[in-house]
Amino acid sequence: MDDKACCCSSRPMVRVLMPATSARPYRVDLLLCGHHFRLSQWTLAAAGAVAQILPGKRTAANALALL
Repeated sequence: MDDKACCCSSRPMVRVLMPATSARPYRVDLLLCGHHFRLSQWTLAAAGAVAQILPGKRTAANALALL
């Protein structure tokens, strides 16, 4: 697993599975830090994304309102 999130140099806490779209016919997995996930969780949910706390990151669950 990567040591850095896709969004910044922090460690990833959440894997976000972005669904395929008409402009992008394949699914994309993103690794987000807790901060950037919290900032974008409602936009991600509106886009149909599914978020999963990464294994070993269960302590982050209290900070992640969507999960």
